[in-house]
Amino acid sequence: YVRLNEANIQAGLVKREELNGLLNVRATKHWRTGFGWRRDLVTDKTIVQDFIVAYEDDCALFEVTYRRNRTQDLARGLGEDNAFLVRFTLRSLVN
Repeated sequence: YVRLNEANIQAGLVKREELNGLLNVRATKHWRTGFGWRRDLVTDKTIVQDFIVAYEDDCALFEVTYRRNRTQDLARGLGEDNAFLVRFTLRSLVN
């Protein structure tokens, strides 16, 4: 949960209240799938949706995310977009 405090709103920043969530389900020992989202509670609209598929073993993590970003700023010419994100992590370098 994110909330921009009142002092920042008085400084001219946009009022912001958001709720973030992430759900992962392990399908097998090495495979998992998940869903994430971010919701703007002020406008009651979904901002970001993530659909995740991942493979994980003792040595590495490989994750592919399909992201639907519904953020818009028409004054700046920014509209909704979709993206594929890929993450690869070697466990021996992280620990």
